[in-house]
Amino acid sequence: MACFTAKKHAMNLNEIATKSDIQELKESILESLKQSSGSSKPRKWLRSKDVEKMLSISSSGLQNMRIKGTIPFIKLDGTILYEYEDILQILENRKSKAL
Repeated sequence: MACFTAKKHAMNLNEIATKSDIQELKESILESLKQSSGSSKPRKWLRSKDVEKMLSISSSGLQNMRIKGTIPFIKLDGTILYEYEDILQILENRKSKAL
């Protein structure tokens, strides 16, 4: 029989969940998500939208960087991905040119 656990309370799916049970479960899940996202390191691979935000460029600017070969990327099942470390290196290069 399927069960779910909200903190210390276990409940069978045949039982009725109260609003407070659902709220408690929601708070528990949100707290777990906050703890896991705050302690995790950045993702290894980024999507185009993430890179555009990091570099403060448009999608066409990012496309031009790909065409010119100034930004390494991979294409996986039609999705273009960029390695986080490569993007940091590009940011570092921009920083040194500005100085």
